[in-house]
Order: sequence, then structure tokens, then C-alpha cells
Amino acid sequence: MASGPSRTAAEEYRPNRYVSLPAELDPATYDTSLEKRRAEAERLAIRARLKRQYLLQLNNPKPPAVIEDPALLRWDYARTHNVYPTFRPTPKTSFLGAVFAIGPILFWIAAFKTERDYKEKLIREELLLKGYCKRCYKIQLWVIAREEASMHGECDTQGKK
Repeated sequence: MASGPSRTAAEEYRPNRYVSLPAELDPATYDTSLEKRRAEAERLAIRARLKRQYLLQLNNPKPPAVIEDPALLRWDYARTHNVYPTFRPTPKTSFLGAVFAIGPILFWIAAFKTERDYKEKLIREELLLKGYCKRCYKIQLWVIAREEASMHGECDTQGKK
């Protein structure tokens, strides 16, 4: 003479306080409510409908140029655009971050410093200054010759004789 509905094994199970409940005995995994089962059935129906639609497009004799799979697009978006929540700093990633962040700055500092030191060395040896002075002297001679030619009327304003 049962007074009510019998209890399931999951309801009768009482976990030991010294041992955690194994995943296989977790009531949430196998003893689901009607709402959870209905939601799972809806998800499976949506998944089956999307799969059927994709397979129809894939096996179409005149297929479109690109067959878009929404699940694949979501997976690719999550993989590429959402890296920070799943990023785990390791010595390798820290080293690579330092190399790619600080490396180019140090490279350009070294390049500019070497170029500046080389020019300073040439200036100290007066090689660069001599070349600069020679160019200035040639320009001055050209300007003087031009002025003298214009004073004597040897050339008009457009440089013709």
C-alpha cells in the first residue's frame, strides 16, 4: 500500500560529506525536469533543421557560389575575435609579446644611433664638412658667375644669350 509515487534512485541518494558526488550520479545530468527536456528537444530540432538546410544547399545540382554554415561562422568568430577570455599567459607568450612589442623599438633606436655616430665620425674627420664646403663653394661660384653675366647683359632673364 504505497502512499504516493515512489522516489527515484537519485532522490534517495545522499552524498557522503567526506566524498564529492561523482559526475555520473549528478541528478542534473540524467534526472531532468520536463522544461529542460523540452528545451533540449527544441535545440535538437533547430540543429536538425539547420543541418538539413545545409545538406540541401551542399547537394544542390546548381549550388550557390558560397555556402554559409552559421555554426561554422560562429565558431570562427569565437576562435578569432574572442581570444582574451581564454588567453593564458605563459613564459612563451610573454617572451613573444616582449619581442614583438619592444623589439622593433630597440631596432630603430640602434639603427638611428649607428647612423648618427657614423655621420659624427665623418664630421670629426672633416670628410663630410669638406664635401659640404665644396658644394657650397660651387654654388657660390655659379651664383657669382650668373650675377656677373646678368650685369654685363650677356644673358636675358630666361638664361638665353
